[in-house]
Amino acid sequence: MRAAAASLVLVPRLALFVLLLSGSGVPTALSKSTLESCASSSACPALLSYTLYADLKLAELAALFAADPLAILAANAMDFAVPDPGDRILPAGLALRVPVPCACSDGIRKATSARYVARAGDTLASVAGSVYGGLTTADWIRDSNGMAEEEDAALDAGTTLFVPLHCACFGGADSGAPAVFLTYPVAEGDTVPAIARRFRTTGNDLMSVNDLATADVAAGDIIVVPLPGPHQFPPLMPPPTSSFFETYLGPSPTPMASEGGMGPQMAGMAPTSSPPVSSGPPTAGSHVGSDALAQVAYLCLVASLLW
Repeated sequence: MRAAAASLVLVPRLALFVLLLSGSGVPTALSKSTLESCASSSACPALLSYTLYADLKLAELAALFAADPLAILAANAMDFAVPDPGDRILPAGLALRVPVPCACSDGIRKATSARYVARAGDTLASVAGSVYGGLTTADWIRDSNGMAEEEDAALDAGTTLFVPLHCACFGGADSGAPAVFLTYPVAEGDTVPAIARRFRTTGNDLMSVNDLATADVAAGDIIVVPLPGPHQFPPLMPPPTSSFFETYLGPSPTPMASEGGMGPQMAGMAPTSSPPVSSGPPTAGSHVGSDALAQVAYLCLVASLLW
C-alpha cells in the first residue's frame, strides 16, 4: 500500500486524501491522510494538534518536536511570564497546538526537525501513535530511517529516530483569505461537523481542503484544518537563535537575555530579566516595570495570533 501511495502524482496546492498503512494504534487496518505536494525548498509556519500522552515539562514537549517552548505557550494563549517556564508541568491528556516549520521533503510537505531517542519497549507503532499522537505513521518513520520491512518489533533502547510529521502550507491561504493549517489526527467519535465546530470553521471548508468526497472520517485519519491568519509563529526553523521578546515583541525597556532549558538544543529559550539598579528614589512613571510592559505586549501578540 505504501508503494501505491508513493506512486501517486501529487498536484501542487491539491490536498490528496490517500490511504496509508496505519501506525497509529487504532484498530482499523488502514487510515487516510491529507498530503500536500510541494516543489519549493522554503518552509512555512504550521500547527500540529497534539494531546500529551504523559505529564511532560514544557521543555520536554518542546524537545520532542524541536519547537520553541515560548512559541508553544504563545500559540496556546498560555502565560509565560512566570519563572522557569521550561519547567512548567503540562498534564497528560492536555490538547495543545504545536507550532512547527513545515518543510518540503521528497515532494511532500512534512515537519522534518523532530528526533526521538527510543526507550525500552518502544515500537514504531507506539512512537507514531502514542508518543507523537498519530501525527505520523510507523511506515513514515521506517522509510525515513531506512529500516527494513519487518514485523513491528521492539526498538533498541537508545536508537535515535528521525520522525517526519504531517503538516501543510497551501500557500498560507484558504479560499483567498490568509490562513495557517493545523494537522489534526482524527480521534474516536470525531465527525466532520464536530471538528468544524471545535475549530470554528465549516464542514464544507474541511471537506474542500482535505479533498473529501463525503463527510466520512475515522479514528487514525490525519486531516488538516484551516485557521484564520495571519499568524507569526516563532521561530520558523529551530533551534531559536535570538531572544523571543526582541524578535517578536520588539525592543524591550529592559533587554531580556535567554537562558537554557533541558539540554543543548534548549539553550537560549527561556527569557529572564532583572530590574534596573537605581541609586535614587523612583521617578514618576517608573512603577510601570518591564514585566508589565512585556505582559501587555504578550497579550497583544496572542490576540493577533489566535483571535
